[in-house]
Parts: sequence; C-alpha cells; structure tokens
Amino acid sequence: MTGATSLTKLLDDAGNLLQESYIGGPLNGVIVTNHYDALLRRDSSGLRVSASLRFNHGSSYGDASRLLTVGDGTNSATYDQGLRIKRF
Repeated sequence: MTGATSLTKLLDDAGNLLQESYIGGPLNGVIVTNHYDALLRRDSSGLRVSASLRFNHGSSYGDASRLLTVGDGTNSATYDQGLRIKRF
C-alpha cells in the first residue's frame, strides 16, 4: 500500500459515528454513513465509494429495543423475541 490516507469522522452530540470518510491511499473515496433513531439505535448505514452507493441497510426495533427487522433493500430478515430468524 502506498500513499497517505486521511480519515475524517463526524459524530453527533451523543458520540455516535455519523460519517467517516477517507481521502488518499487505498481507501480513497470511501464514505461510511450511519443514521440513528430517537433512542440512539442505529437504524441505517451505508457505504459509498467515489459517490456511488455500494451498500445500504436498515433495521427496526421492537419491544425493549430488540432487533425486529434488518434488510438491504433486496433481502430482509424478521426476528422473533428470542432473536431467532422468523422470516428471511
């Protein structure tokens, strides 16, 4: 690997990582983003390379903040209260 890499991180007031971006080196142009709901649970994240979306996922939560669903726009999974996959 050659070249220096600069990493920039953007945090919200609670210290959650909202975005990290790389300039230079082998990760040049990579941007990772996260979004959090009102209870500070990550409900989506994405990966961009040179402004092109490569991966995106979202999730939702049920009672007691247990993971309920997770999906990427094409595939999804639903979990029961024991965190067993109920539907894929």
